[in-house]
Amino acid sequence: PFFGGEDRTESERRVENNTESSVLTLASSDTWWRLALPRDASREHPYCKPAGTIKNTTRTLVCVAEMDVLMDRAMEMCDSTDEKMIKRVVYEGVGHAFQILDESPLAQTMALQMLCDIDAFIHHS
Repeated sequence: PFFGGEDRTESERRVENNTESSVLTLASSDTWWRLALPRDASREHPYCKPAGTIKNTTRTLVCVAEMDVLMDRAMEMCDSTDEKMIKRVVYEGVGHAFQILDESPLAQTMALQMLCDIDAFIHHS
């Protein structure tokens, strides 16, 4: 998930401009939101910060990278929906888009784990 908000979260402050742990910086996330939201809308707009407004009626797998600037936003979304319908998995030690942009051995291991988690979610849940 790609969410935002005006108040900064712990993960946003921690990863703010650390391109070593995540390819997505807070500044680039804010830019994407300025481009995507209606004119004069803040990052409190429901398109950006839907927590509390999402009514989940289908099973959903949420994959979250521990070092992602967006981690806390994804967790907040999971916490605001029906926990029986949400399965969340946190991939430790990797950042945003690790499964396609990070070629480190850890990222490759986590990407394979993510594929296994997706397969299990689809076929065995």
